[in-house]
Amino acid sequence: MPFDSMSLDLATRVRLAGVPVVPMDKLEAHKAEQLRLHPPGWLYLHREGVRFTLCATIAAGWAAVLIGWVYAEPAGSMVGWGWVVAPLFVSLSLRSRGPAQWREKIGLGNLPATIGARASAVAREIGVGRVTFVRGELIQNKVLLDPYLLAMTPDGCVCIGIWDGDTIIA
Repeated sequence: MPFDSMSLDLATRVRLAGVPVVPMDKLEAHKAEQLRLHPPGWLYLHREGVRFTLCATIAAGWAAVLIGWVYAEPAGSMVGWGWVVAPLFVSLSLRSRGPAQWREKIGLGNLPATIGARASAVAREIGVGRVTFVRGELIQNKVLLDPYLLAMTPDGCVCIGIWDGDTIIA
């Protein structure tokens, strides 16, 4: 029954429900490892230098256009326009992968069956209205990577699962 184990701490009550508890240090190590495995891309890390290079290239193109116009040299003017337009198209076509970020949302969302069964067992043991589930997601450029699920009550917080697709990591 949900009220039989009220004096026990949250981790013990979750274990009584038959749900394995993932140690928080293991969760933190997993989060740090995933951030290490999903670094930002080269363009993101060097965005200031890339921006400066594009601006310098466009400025050189405008200088060539002006010199060609002043000296009535159409070839120089055409090359200059190429130096102005090409970097603009290149900058529009470049994709930069930014850094990965952990975000937490309240609610269960779309869970694998095993994690969903764990959440149901915890909710039955603790009481549906007494537990809040928080889903952590690693987001990189709108791509979801290796989420985890926390069960939270006023008494504490425990991790009840980490997964990748349908593969349960912990």
